Amino acid sequence: APAGGTGRCAAGRCELAGCNSDRCDLDDSNANGCEATRRSDEFDGTALTGGWTQAVGNAAAYTVSAGRITFTDAPFASTPSLPTHSWIYDLAQDLGNQLQLPRAIGTRDFELSTAFSWESSVVELTLGYIALVDAQSRIVAYVGVHDGYTSGLGAGTAAVANGSGYAAPLATAGAHIAVIRRRAGVISITFDGQLRATGSSSADLRAVSLVTVAHRDNGRTYPFGTFSVDYLRLCD
Repeated sequence: APAGGTGRCAAGRCELAGCNSDRCDLDDSNANGCEATRRSDEFDGTALTGGWTQAVGNAAAYTVSAGRITFTDAPFASTPSLPTHSWIYDLAQDLGNQLQLPRAIGTRDFELSTAFSWESSVVELTLGYIALVDAQSRIVAYVGVHDGYTSGLGAGTAAVANGSGYAAPLATAGAHIAVIRRRAGVISITFDGQLRATGSSSADLRAVSLVTVAHRDNGRTYPFGTFSVDYLRLCD
């Protein structure tokens, strides 16, 4: 356990550890450790606050209400990996539309926890990610919803660029809790309490991004479902 640690870490169960060990004890006390340095957005009120900017692409349709942000439509996005489409196929090239909250995490260890939900029917194609991005807005790790199936349903999803990924069982709707953390150069994603994705990464992280994309396949277009985020809690 970190020096002076209490609670979970003192008991030797650092399942949530992921921030700098000299600052983050994750003992649920706001007086010290991770909780004292955690920066969060609980989406209180009726508008975004705290420095959010439309950094990539165009603005999606969203509301802030009842402690969450809900996206109800999204624009098409430039897709360099497949220019006739609008989607994210290649994390090294395709950026989507990104509403960003700048956070200079750099190459340090960190922990980002979040809760989100979504709906996407058979006729809807929906992509919504909570992502950590670098200075070029390339997605380094994400959790969210991916429904790219014209005759099927969507799924909660998680992935680390150049690492592993995960897709939950297909459904018309879902609600999930996830934690993305980096420790000793490895990013891991816990999704609904289970370790689901990992990958080595020394990426210089510069923002938390809410990524949305409407699907276009050549000339064919598809409606977007809904994607809601309840909170973002970052410790670095």
